[in-house]
Amino acid sequence: KAKNEIENSIDLINTAFRKLLDNLFEDVVLDVSSDISVLETLFTQEGLTEDDFKKKNK
Repeated sequence: KAKNEIENSIDLINTAFRKLLDNLFEDVVLDVSSDISVLETLFTQEGLTEDDFKKKNK
């Protein structure tokens, strides 16, 4: 009986840690996505995107 309870507890702990890890990375992904969006906007405004280089070389 004790062995089953320990196994169930470990499963519960693993599930909880997976959810915590997912939540942590969800926040990081949102931050990174926002940062990338800002960089893309800045690069476009400064004429530093690939499309701008192609236009200048034509």
